Amino acid sequence: MPSASWHYTDSAQLAQLSANNNITNIIIDLEGLRMKTNKMPNLAETKFGQNVRIGEGVRFYGRVEIEDDVYIGDYSIIGYYSDDYDTIKLPDQEKIQKTIIRKKSYIRPYSIIGHGTHLAYKCWLDFRTTIGFHTKICQKVEFWYGAQIHNRVYIGENSIIGGFICNDSKIGASVRCLGSLVHSYARENRKHPSPAPTICDGTTIGRGAIVIGNITVGSDAYVAAGAIVTHNVDSNICVAGNPAIEIGKAPVPYIEE
Repeated sequence: MPSASWHYTDSAQLAQLSANNNITNIIIDLEGLRMKTNKMPNLAETKFGQNVRIGEGVRFYGRVEIEDDVYIGDYSIIGYYSDDYDTIKLPDQEKIQKTIIRKKSYIRPYSIIGHGTHLAYKCWLDFRTTIGFHTKICQKVEFWYGAQIHNRVYIGENSIIGGFICNDSKIGASVRCLGSLVHSYARENRKHPSPAPTICDGTTIGRGAIVIGNITVGSDAYVAAGAIVTHNVDSNICVAGNPAIEIGKAPVPYIEE
């Protein structure tokens, strides 16, 4: 029998434990309602792979699929619904997607992953990472410093995210973003923000930098720490300051040998 704190399971083991009412540290809600019970309901639409490690007090909402060798830390929430979920403008078929966590992903305690989000192979989430609804995370993405990722975001493979990412942002592969991507709100239309920023492959956004509104930062660009970016940035350019201005060529990215 697994210990009180951790469960190393496959689907058959989990079903057996459920039948015996021996699992008391996991709450699974197949309907998206906030169940307040420590007993397992029907697991027919919740799939667990081999050697899944689940911490104390983990909650699952809706349809969830967890692949092999995944770690989910204490008091994390997978497939979360918020009160305003039904107001999100998505086709009906997208609103019933599963929340999927692919093989060898590692989720540290107190993290939240929203409904319909797909976490690809070998992603890593630091303590208190928050990811919203219907967000696509490609393989080997890392989230640092309690990153906050909102809804319908796309993040390319091998990126590192350590800041705030607003709804509908698009981030390419091998990006290092330690700053914030935010919407711009015009004074005459405060309820409807501008489209979100787009960050192209290989770009670095320094700590505390803010990229604002419907702008594109080109590939392999470098936004210095603390910069405030309000206009497009060309590829291979370094910008700094408030407002950000071009100060030269971007430094050559570090490549591990």
